[in-house]
Amino acid sequence: MKPRWLALIALFLGTYATVPAIAAVDGVERHCFGLLWCNEQSADSTSTDGLLWLYSAEERGSYSRLAVRPLYSMEEDPTRDLLRRSILWPLGTYERRGDQAWAHVFPLYWHSERPGEEWTFTVPLYMKSIHGDSSWHHLFPLFSRHVMGEYYARNFVLGPLLITTRDTRTDLAQWDLLFPFFHYRHDLNSSNSWLFPLYWSGEDRSKREAYRYILPLLYGSSDD
Repeated sequence: MKPRWLALIALFLGTYATVPAIAAVDGVERHCFGLLWCNEQSADSTSTDGLLWLYSAEERGSYSRLAVRPLYSMEEDPTRDLLRRSILWPLGTYERRGDQAWAHVFPLYWHSERPGEEWTFTVPLYMKSIHGDSSWHHLFPLFSRHVMGEYYARNFVLGPLLITTRDTRTDLAQWDLLFPFFHYRHDLNSSNSWLFPLYWSGEDRSKREAYRYILPLLYGSSDD
């Protein structure tokens, strides 16, 4: 058994060595201390691996990377606008490549973005989605909001309990409470409202027409 243990210790500890023959052939110089530490150098790069590959680092031109496994890793290349980081991979990662980015903290948080698009999800309460000038925001189960540019917005409070809508292009304002039981809407040309099943009213200003019902007592309409 002793020879085996001695061989294993020698494999891990090794001896410090320089390999000039290899350096002369391919321009690479390596220095190793068994499996505990190895360093490799060439004209345009340097790399180091140690502690049974738990630690690793490399620099090659504009590119660099660092890893302390499994706690942390990083890659960066400014010429490619690349940045990648991981913490306790694969639980937490972040990557940016050009004008795109991704991130997640498993299982609680996800995020991605690119020109004109963005998406975020935080378990279990919040979600955001953006496509061009259209965006959705959700705070489950209390509130949701849909926005388009600066002219349109629709809000949902407790799901369908209360829905409000606004559109400044047509001067639209609309309220729905427990739809279809209560409804109110008006814009530039018309308006209507009801309280089901007792009351209805409406007006079309372009046609100069209006009506009103209060059941079962009153009915009225006008046509100017």
